[in-house]
Amino acid sequence: MTEEKDKTILELKRQRSTYKKALKELTEAIIKFNIALDKVMKEPSSYERGKKIAKIQNFLDRENQTAMHFVLGYSFRKINNMTQKAVTNLGECSECGAPIDVTNK
Repeated sequence: MTEEKDKTILELKRQRSTYKKALKELTEAIIKFNIALDKVMKEPSSYERGKKIAKIQNFLDRENQTAMHFVLGYSFRKINNMTQKAVTNLGECSECGAPIDVTNK
């Protein structure tokens, strides 16, 4: 029983390490994208600026989907459903215009 318990503990430590590494990679990617977005937002408004913002958003979305699929094990269908639900439940703050979840939780 002790040997089985030790194996379970070891497996949980491996999983924790895997999740921690993936979370670190995701947060580092978010930091980089935020820095890039901040630089682009300081540029004058233009068609090219809009294309850059869209490109950053696509990269960020891809990073998020990668983490959800390969780390959390979500199917692409589930990810798509979650995204559609989030879009449906997205509102705007009346004071600052920031996006907010309008569902009652």
